[in-house]
Amino acid sequence: MSNLKQELADLFQEIKIEDTASFDLWTWLPSFEEAKKHHGDDARDYKPFPKDIMTEATLYLAQLSGHQLSDIQKATWFVCPCGEYHNED
Repeated sequence: MSNLKQELADLFQEIKIEDTASFDLWTWLPSFEEAKKHHGDDARDYKPFPKDIMTEATLYLAQLSGHQLSDIQKATWFVCPCGEYHNED
């Protein structure tokens, strides 16, 4: 295999590993619970980008350690990531 082909194969494998790891992390976060509540088994179809999962995880850990998050932070990150408003009324 040429060097370029090997590098592309390695990159693809790294992306697959990152995607799996980010999904595993997402399943511990509030937005996943919201997605499950509103979409059931289809929740996985709404997985955010890894960078957004890491941001939510950071905020969630901060909240768990006692840091007070703003209502805007909670409303931005701890909601269903499908892009639709789910009225709880």
